[in-house]
Amino acid sequence: MSKKLINYVSNLVRNPYLILRKFYTLIKISKKLLFFPINFILFISIILISKFKLIRVCKIKSDWVGEFVMRTEVYFQEKNYFKKNTIDILVLSEYISNEFFLEKIKSKSILFPSIFLDLFYLFNFYSKKFPYLKKHIAMREDQGKDILQLLDSNKVFFDITKDEILKGKEILRKNVKTDYKGIVLLCVRNEGYNKSFFKDHNWDHYNYRNYSFEDFIPAANYLADMNYLVLRMGKYNSNEIGTKNKNIIDYSNENWRSDFMDYFLGYECDICITTHTGMDCFARL
Repeated sequence: MSKKLINYVSNLVRNPYLILRKFYTLIKISKKLLFFPINFILFISIILISKFKLIRVCKIKSDWVGEFVMRTEVYFQEKNYFKKNTIDILVLSEYISNEFFLEKIKSKSILFPSIFLDLFYLFNFYSKKFPYLKKHIAMREDQGKDILQLLDSNKVFFDITKDEILKGKEILRKNVKTDYKGIVLLCVRNEGYNKSFFKDHNWDHYNYRNYSFEDFIPAANYLADMNYLVLRMGKYNSNEIGTKNKNIIDYSNENWRSDFMDYFLGYECDICITTHTGMDCFARL
């Protein structure tokens, strides 16, 4: 037995989680191989059918909430604006960053699970060799950019409903016991989300985008003293906020934090302070 193999086995013994991870990876690869013939048949069928009806495919980047929300909203705005009479197949990524927003999308369209991503990858790959296949790709690479400024002039496609507003206000009333004149969302990017959900990746190249929440405490205290309710947004913020001001709440670690409330608070807030992290997307919406 070679030294390299011995070290490999030793690592597995020391860290049983690696065995589970590799087993999970094997299952994923097996599923992809099993479904690839189906995806390839769909790929050929869509090309043949295009003589009668244009079918387009796109990948919904659901892993990160910022791209999930803004790319999808802008896509639907543009399709409506250009009155595209196409059948669009929307394929989800493997991970869903906001389950509530997913339900909003389901109410407007038909979604395909991630097992059909190879269908999108086939079109994406071959469209580089055969440009006429680009018509089958429904989204731009920079789909999150509202290049036509449609969000400024049109009603939000995934707008909030009256029932959702009432539900959100009731949750706030039950959980926030102070009187306040407005809500401020403080969206400070850190490494917690990526390291919690994508442990197999090295995110060091994004460290320059991370901030310390401590740097924002003076601003948070100032707004709280003006009787604003300041909410620290995000998922999986491990460090404490470092202030006892009753008007500053670490919403990210509250038991009433939810995918729905992330969405509702974007509607309800008066101010959103952000370091350009995905959690600001609902306020932008």
